[in-house]
Amino acid sequence: MRPQEKSLYRSWLQDDITSRIYRSAEGSEIRILSPGRRNELEGPDFSDAVILIGEQILRGAVEIHCNNADWYHHGHHLDPVYNRTVLHVVSRLGDTLKIRRQDGNEIPTIVISSGAVAESRRFHPCESWSEVNTAEVFRVMDHYAGLRWQRKCREIRLEMQQLAPDQVFYQRLCDVLGYSRNRTAFQQLTARLPLEILYAVMESAPPGQRLIDLEALLFGSAGFLTGEQGKRLLVTSNYLSGLRKRWQRLQIKYTLSNDVDLPWHFMGSRPQNHPTRRLAALAQIIHRLYPIWPGEAFMGHFATHEQFRNLSQWAIETFQQPSGLWRNHPLFHYQPGRVLIGKSRLMDLWTNLLVPFAWAVGDLHDQPQLVERAGRMWHEIPRGEIPAGVRQLLKRLSLSPRELRFNYRVQGCIEFSKRFCEMEICHICPLEEYAKL
Repeated sequence: MRPQEKSLYRSWLQDDITSRIYRSAEGSEIRILSPGRRNELEGPDFSDAVILIGEQILRGAVEIHCNNADWYHHGHHLDPVYNRTVLHVVSRLGDTLKIRRQDGNEIPTIVISSGAVAESRRFHPCESWSEVNTAEVFRVMDHYAGLRWQRKCREIRLEMQQLAPDQVFYQRLCDVLGYSRNRTAFQQLTARLPLEILYAVMESAPPGQRLIDLEALLFGSAGFLTGEQGKRLLVTSNYLSGLRKRWQRLQIKYTLSNDVDLPWHFMGSRPQNHPTRRLAALAQIIHRLYPIWPGEAFMGHFATHEQFRNLSQWAIETFQQPSGLWRNHPLFHYQPGRVLIGKSRLMDLWTNLLVPFAWAVGDLHDQPQLVERAGRMWHEIPRGEIPAGVRQLLKRLSLSPRELRFNYRVQGCIEFSKRFCEMEICHICPLEEYAKL
């Protein structure tokens, strides 16, 4: 959540909004009779709010954004879950005024002030707790792990109702490879370079040239074969010259964009996380799955493997083990590494794509055995990387990271931290009742 949205969210919770009269963007007079309750499930930010518009009392949900247009940017106008929203709250209107739900009904928008987010370090009351009931704390974290699981599954299901499942799989795979620093750039890349084009290029290439053509397509579309970003590949070789020539032919044949200004970030990333390395890994993964489409390939294995340990071997071979020119890749001066992606990134792939994708397929096709298997496997994913925010939370609670043996519990801590610690709403923290002050 962006700092401005976090501040706005906190203002809605803490400020005396019921004592004020607001005027909506449409000109109506609005009074907030009750701000409602925080929604911990899928959908709008607050539920059971009560507002007075003129002489009409409405009870329903409230959604909060920084900008009015975010309602559309986040796809709420396509999601029936948001049809219970009766009020949209923003800190600035921007250009978009009319907000419509999926059912076609228009809802009012009001602007409220969001206080400045303090730059100094905030004191968390839990830092002064002498100890906590560990079992109860992790029971709470497990609850939030369940909420995070539900949201991931439903997000993918919603995407699969709008795009081909394999395109969703491809986009989510790139999202994991992009991680936080290059997520936006990978999103833009998959939008300009759909999976259909990757498979069309491989289909028309001789078997021995498919991987090279795939690299030319990915590096070219990403902007690393021309312009300023081309300087990132600090090599002069026949291989690089060959990629550039192939890219020029592919660009003309498939009418691919000349706009290569993608927001790639290298600073602060270890070499194995550089986007050039990630693109080379993506080429290997897609090449390995061909000619089966990626989502179809995964579901074929998921449907025939009931145990996570058996399915995980397929994932290791598909997403981690390199082949061909990887170990002596001519685009890199240094050894690219022994695996395509590390163990922590593979655990993120399981958590954020593979198992939620299987749940969504099972739910959409009314296959309860797949839904049940996905839910069970999500609890069996080994622990990946523990984010800094979770480590700080555990430190404040005097808990050891060793308590997080499985990734679902890490996910629960992430969700809890985002909902309470990052929002700085310690006064309603559910852990206080399990602490010795």
